[in-house]
Amino acid sequence: MQHAKDLKRLASEASSKIEKKTNFDEATKLRGMIMSLGLEENLDETCENQIEAEIARVAHPIMRLQGGIISLEDIYCAVNRARGTQLVSHEEVLLESRQIAQKYPQGGLVFQRYSSGVKVLKDASLSDEIIAERISSLILDYPDGLSPDAYAIKSSLSPIIAKEQLLMTEQYGRICRDE
Repeated sequence: MQHAKDLKRLASEASSKIEKKTNFDEATKLRGMIMSLGLEENLDETCENQIEAEIARVAHPIMRLQGGIISLEDIYCAVNRARGTQLVSHEEVLLESRQIAQKYPQGGLVFQRYSSGVKVLKDASLSDEIIAERISSLILDYPDGLSPDAYAIKSSLSPIIAKEQLLMTEQYGRICRDE
């Protein structure tokens, strides 16, 4: 990120110097070359939140289909699919996702790591208590018990997230296993 800032500053300085010493056509041509490299000189400071904004923009439509929660692996794939050729690393997605609630609060997402190590982004309005309440109500429809697979299908979640939510609800004392 620091290199990108340095390149942006360099491009801005070069553009302003050439604009003073050359004619309009040459300055326009240089500005076009700078922009084709992705170094737009007129970017505002919100570029620091670019990845968080992309994550939020990509996550929300998927989360609507998946019960308000999405695994970090799915976010990584979706963001890179949306970006095309300018890919981000999984470390970058993890770092920005961990800080998304603080750095980009208007995104409405929070990072959560379950006790098993599964990392997810979820809708900020979806607390663990709400999830536990939802599972407690749903389990009444399953007199023989609610398996992670059945819960995953019913709530449109991935099986691993469904299992984590059931374990979390069990830790809250709302449900218990009969093995």
